Amino acid sequence: AATLSAPADKKAALEAALKQKGFSVEEPRTHTLAVMDPQAANDPAKPQSKTVWLSDVVKITGADKVQEILAKEMANAIDPAKINVPGILKPATLWVMKKLGMLKTPVNPAGSIIDTGNDPAHPMLKGHYTKDAKDGHGHGTWVGSAVVSMDPQQKNLRSYNTFSNGSATTDDILRDLTAAHKDGVEWFTNSWGDSYGDPASLEGQAVIKIAESGKVQFFAAGNEGSGDNTVGGPAIAYYKDPKTGTMMIVSVGATDSDKVTAWFQSRGPWSPYVKENESKFPGYPVRVDIQSVGHKVYGAYPTYMRGADKVDPKLGPQKESSGTSMSTPTMGGAYSLLREFGFEPAAIVKAMLENTEKMGKPEAEGGQGFVNVLAAYQALKKAQANTTQAKFRRFFASAIGAAAMAVAALMPISASASMVGGHPAAKVGLATVGGAVVGFAAGAAAGARVSRDQSGRDYGALVGLAIIFRLMVIGLFGWGGAGAGAIAGALIGASSSH
Repeated sequence: AATLSAPADKKAALEAALKQKGFSVEEPRTHTLAVMDPQAANDPAKPQSKTVWLSDVVKITGADKVQEILAKEMANAIDPAKINVPGILKPATLWVMKKLGMLKTPVNPAGSIIDTGNDPAHPMLKGHYTKDAKDGHGHGTWVGSAVVSMDPQQKNLRSYNTFSNGSATTDDILRDLTAAHKDGVEWFTNSWGDSYGDPASLEGQAVIKIAESGKVQFFAAGNEGSGDNTVGGPAIAYYKDPKTGTMMIVSVGATDSDKVTAWFQSRGPWSPYVKENESKFPGYPVRVDIQSVGHKVYGAYPTYMRGADKVDPKLGPQKESSGTSMSTPTMGGAYSLLREFGFEPAAIVKAMLENTEKMGKPEAEGGQGFVNVLAAYQALKKAQANTTQAKFRRFFASAIGAAAMAVAALMPISASASMVGGHPAAKVGLATVGGAVVGFAAGAAAGARVSRDQSGRDYGALVGLAIIFRLMVIGLFGWGGAGAGAIAGALIGASSSH
């Protein structure tokens, strides 16, 4: 995209010539940040609520419980450096353990914040960015603090100083959307937009192209008040993942800390442009998808700028702000938090939109409901447990655990076989049959345990690997019998435990 200027008397001719060559031409449009003026946001004539901190928002959305689960998983993860197996066997051991989900590390999905930049030295943001852009406004620093409050494990944010003075041109936006896309980010949080809402604008088309590549984007619905059809652009744009039918461009509304819709939030079902040109957009979907807290929230403010409302000894300078600008990054942070577990992007968005807290609001106002991060996590875990891969993991872990016990038991059986009359067939037969019997019993027990108790999976697999690698010398026949028995026993034990 490029911005061209021409004298007024030649403008029409230039536009016609460009269109004849197949170019899309539109008037330059200015986009602004979706943050309210503080005085307007606190207008006593409008519905008001108490001011909260981002730590409160984390609890209100249920993200605190998911953070605890993630922290526990990380604490229980096995450090690959501490796996004590012979060097030649270590790559195979680590591969198996990774397949079994025993080597847990945060995914840290790269996230883009196209905004006013960031303050990398702020106590809330330090260490969370891999690309900085100095914030001379304050808005981008606030947005970043909302993301990392929701996902403290996030260390891979990319900052773009697109709205250096609070507004940006079409060129500015297309430049940084393209840059972020090429930088390899997986998700975008966008607390900005226009009030016109043309889905076919250059920005809208760019956003749809990015969504087609599988990337997730969260957009502020806008702050145009309680009238119908006031959603802005690019939040009005939409694209659904072809496999799951999930909306990959998520339009975010705002509530207060009591989950009451903020009086300034734009409403659907559409934008002014779509409403005015309704015949061009038959069957257009409602474009408020979900809500989160965005009214009167303290967030980070640059350490080198004046204007902070508070300076917390631990959290640093803080600024109270309101707008769909504030709710949108909490959604980006919630997505990032759930992604840390390794869930797939489209599946995460689907879970977030389908497992909200239903507040009884019209869809054009509240979308699918108020975000519930814990419910989304629980839905994702349930879906994961029902996948073929998960069933394979349970079976594979059961078999390994069973084989471990069987191999250990085979030591005395093999010793007994060596004392049988000296005939090789007798030795082989006793070792094989004995191994199969012990393996079957052990497999059944391990299969039942692992299916009921997922923590048993890690224990069984780790012990199994260690014993199997150390005791291979027992003999192929006894070990083979044990393995066959273990697999059969594991299948029966796992299936009978449900």
